[in-house]
Amino acid sequence: MGKLPSSFILRSVANAGSHLSNFHSFSSSSNTIATHIECLSKKLMSMPVRGKGKRDHRFDIVDHALILFNNLIEKYPKPSIVEFNKLLGAIVKTKHYAIVVSKYRQIELLGASHNVYSMNILINCFCQLGRIDFGFSVLGKMLKLGVEPSAVTFSNFDKWAL
Repeated sequence: MGKLPSSFILRSVANAGSHLSNFHSFSSSSNTIATHIECLSKKLMSMPVRGKGKRDHRFDIVDHALILFNNLIEKYPKPSIVEFNKLLGAIVKTKHYAIVVSKYRQIELLGASHNVYSMNILINCFCQLGRIDFGFSVLGKMLKLGVEPSAVTFSNFDKWAL
């Protein structure tokens, strides 16, 4: 399968998945989903600031990210945790932390192995939600699984230690 044309990707992201039927026919190519995630992430960087008279597109982007997530979990073989991390990272940028926690649990049920980056995303979300206790639980799980915490892991807690 080939890559999606760039005009299709831009239309799909801009219309928040209204071209999903077109996307579905290309869903077996992991490069296309990665391209959508990359484009989604770039779209987040160019979004208008809330309250400046322009429409806030974060909800459209989250809807599109959830569609991409569902496409990822339906793939066989399952994508690596790196693909999921890219998507969860894009959702974190929209500040929908509870959605990330929910999707993280779904990834666990799929049996995907986690890495330090995915666990850092989860710790950050719990801290942002004011649940530092759950963040420490994830840190304990990291240690139990033999995943070595990074400086980012601890910096997530430093922000909330005061």
